[in-house]
Amino acid sequence: MSDLISLIQITPDPLNWDNAPEVIQVVKKCPACKGVGNFKTAKGYHGSAAGEFIINDCQRCKGAGELKADIIIRWTPNEPITE
Repeated sequence: MSDLISLIQITPDPLNWDNAPEVIQVVKKCPACKGVGNFKTAKGYHGSAAGEFIINDCQRCKGAGELKADIIIRWTPNEPITE
């Protein structure tokens, strides 16, 4: 489930006469890895592995640390519905 944090006022572009789709991109920090892009796990606590870490990329953001939402808006004429 997504949460709407801020409101976006959407109005048609007055110069877009061909009704081409408009793309809005919203970038947010990855909630799974908190923007780090990976998870660090200790390899061992004793002996030769002490202080060594295994680094795995975040599966949600694929290591980018951010997620992008592509919002596509296509404006069409408001035609009355006939029954």
